[in-house]
Amino acid sequence: MKKILAGIVLVGMMTGLAQFTGCNDPEPDPCKEIESLAGSFTMGERITNYGGVDTVIVSDTVITENFVVFRADTTYESYEWKIGDDLRTFTSREVSLRFMQPQSSVQIRLIAKWKPNKTCFPQDDGVDTVYKYLTVVDKKLNPIFGKYEGALVSNPIDFYTVEITANEYFDRFTITNINKSCEVINGLVPMRFGYKIVSISKHETANFYEGLCKNPIGWASIDHAGNQLVALYSVGNGSRTTSETNRSSEKFIGKKY
Repeated sequence: MKKILAGIVLVGMMTGLAQFTGCNDPEPDPCKEIESLAGSFTMGERITNYGGVDTVIVSDTVITENFVVFRADTTYESYEWKIGDDLRTFTSREVSLRFMQPQSSVQIRLIAKWKPNKTCFPQDDGVDTVYKYLTVVDKKLNPIFGKYEGALVSNPIDFYTVEITANEYFDRFTITNINKSCEVINGLVPMRFGYKIVSISKHETANFYEGLCKNPIGWASIDHAGNQLVALYSVGNGSRTTSETNRSSEKFIGKKY
């Protein structure tokens, strides 16, 4: 009889404890998954490849005549851009402009406004002003121009020279020998340029497929000091008639001289 009573008492205690614990569960925090807003934006050069793909290279230094993109990092209720000495006020999330002349310390200002969440962030006033500064370099003085002696990572003892140049009008940029002994018309491989970076793009001319050229597609860039070139690209099999779905990757590293 004592054992039965003890069992009843124990069950009653456990039930009461469960009820007591349940009554003290904390309420879910409505602000736990909410982040406070702040004004921020990204800027950089838009490089359009021959395939029509736009790529924005994030940077605070660009070259003349390229389109430069200014894009708010978050969707706000309103945007107010002032860019350099441009008299216009831009009000879209993204602005794209070209700078035709070299400039230093171009001031970019964004005033972002949103509906403040006073419940979670009592100090939020719903507005933020952000400044960044842009440097525009004459495209003729792009430090990526020059000759680079190096080798493929896959064959590090076979040295050769890659050269990046432009024509006399600086409206055509070229890279030669990206694959060793790649001989194409005028020694040109088509590309698009940014500050210290180039896009090596696919072209629909047979010469870019022949021999050792193998239709290179990728990017080449130099380091902060401007002394080392790294080219990351893929190549086909040298034939237009065979599928290029199984392209192989290459990496060239060279020093400027």
